[in-house]
Amino acid sequence: KLKQTHYLFALIALTFGLIFVSITPPLWGTDETSHFARVYHIAHGDILPANSKKEASMLLPKNLVDLNNYAIGDLVDNKPGANGAVLHARQDLDNEAAYTTRTGEKFSTEQVKNSFTAAYAPVAYVGPVIGTVLADIFNLTIGNTLLFARIGSLLVYVCLVFLALRLLRNMKARWLIFVIALFPISIFQA
Repeated sequence: KLKQTHYLFALIALTFGLIFVSITPPLWGTDETSHFARVYHIAHGDILPANSKKEASMLLPKNLVDLNNYAIGDLVDNKPGANGAVLHARQDLDNEAAYTTRTGEKFSTEQVKNSFTAAYAPVAYVGPVIGTVLADIFNLTIGNTLLFARIGSLLVYVCLVFLALRLLRNMKARWLIFVIALFPISIFQA
């Protein structure tokens, strides 16, 4: 079966996808702070995007907002550059123990306003929402909830590309899709 592109893709994508999931620091994915805030809202019943009349959808657990703020501060180094321009450069983790402490907590009951959630449609979040709901059922920590959400997102990506490659199994174009879908940035984004 590994001679068929869709099975080969699933094996490679899951292997490297799980590596990315496990080694990427919490909320260091591209815009992961905003996207996870949206996933959290959808998983807890706020299906429609926030609007000015729906104040409740701007609330998140305080310790999740604290983790978001810490991750953003740790991720981006805003230094003035030439001519006063602000440079945004990725940094290494400042303090790994700070993440361990924050991600090892359960979600707090104290809710605070946040500015992380935008008007993202819920359809794109099926995988991470399922992962978050499962984490809620098992009453997992923030870190494990993030892990479940990431794995859910990866599984949806792998399933969609698997199906596309299966449909294209008799066409040479499948190899182009296969290669693009396995680019490291494609897997990381998934």
